Amino acid sequence: MADDLTPPAPDAKNGLPRFVVGMIGLAGALASLVLLREFAAFTAPLFLALNLIIAAYPLHTFLVSKGAPAWVGATVMALAVVVILLLAVGAIVWAVNEMIDVLPNYSAEYNQVMNAIIDLIRKFDPDIDTTGIMDLLKMVDPKSIVDVATGLLSQTYAIFGGVAVIVASLVFFAMDAPGFAARVRLSSKASPHIAQVMQSFSSGVRRYWLVTTFFGIIVAVLDGGALVALSVPLPFVWVMFSFLTNYIPNVGFVVGLLPPALMALLANGWQNMVILIIAYSVLNFVVQSIIQPRFTGDAVGVTASVSFVSLLLWGWVFGALGTLLALPMTLMVKAVLLDIDPNTKWLDALISSNPYGTTSGAVAKPARKPKNRKLTLLKTNTAQP
Repeated sequence: MADDLTPPAPDAKNGLPRFVVGMIGLAGALASLVLLREFAAFTAPLFLALNLIIAAYPLHTFLVSKGAPAWVGATVMALAVVVILLLAVGAIVWAVNEMIDVLPNYSAEYNQVMNAIIDLIRKFDPDIDTTGIMDLLKMVDPKSIVDVATGLLSQTYAIFGGVAVIVASLVFFAMDAPGFAARVRLSSKASPHIAQVMQSFSSGVRRYWLVTTFFGIIVAVLDGGALVALSVPLPFVWVMFSFLTNYIPNVGFVVGLLPPALMALLANGWQNMVILIIAYSVLNFVVQSIIQPRFTGDAVGVTASVSFVSLLLWGWVFGALGTLLALPMTLMVKAVLLDIDPNTKWLDALISSNPYGTTSGAVAKPARKPKNRKLTLLKTNTAQP
């Protein structure tokens, strides 16, 4: 029987078995991720700047279409992005400062809540060891949160170093913007498929950022209304937090809910916290699951499981900034490695949220069978001369 075993089919291009080719490709991908992680201090801001320029490029196109010189459109585009970026950084610094000033005032209330939880657990099992539970609860007490926030502010040099890299990258990307349209036309003539894939990637990233930002503002405003109505302290801080965590796929809603829910518990009691959780859940579900898909369709391009894995992967590579860049980075990898190669259309179909609409033509949507075959034949025969 051993003589009947056939060796694995070699790859048509290099003669190596497909398994070996796959392992080499996997090793190359892991090495690339390790290098990106090693130099994340400037690679992550660089990728963020590229995404911001892609998202703002319609502003340049609009100004040029109205008769403005190309360099004016590029300058206005870069200045707009820089102003928005600086406002965002300033808002984050302000929010962290507010948390540092207010949260220590609720340490006594948190200790009362923690003791109540421990007493409740001991009622069910008097012999249970609550040391691990107390250590877990101390991880989210106001003092721990303030320590983390203070540590973030103490890294001001690193934060502004990253902002400086982003701003410098924006300047150079904006300098290239006036000739981008001509380069795309030349690329289309030389390789129509590759140019189409890159244009599809740019439009997908642009749509993702604009859609996420627009509906993030809507969700943050609605959450802010709930916070004010329930008299939760620091409402504007939690509004900012809700808006930022909206960019984190899958788990962003939970991350944005936990701090204001804890604040509602400490300031106003468990009933206030429950009402806030219900309000947040209803508002986010209605906006993001019902309204948003009706207006925007699919702005992500990958399945929910792929987006969750991308969150873990790019968070490991780029840190906190990687959670914001998770989906755009995944879309870029998908465009460069999958959409651009017709041989990978099977994998593109597995990870795409809409396999019938993938750029690489992953799956040909089956044609509908005629409901009445006799009627179709009759129309065909009648149309013949």
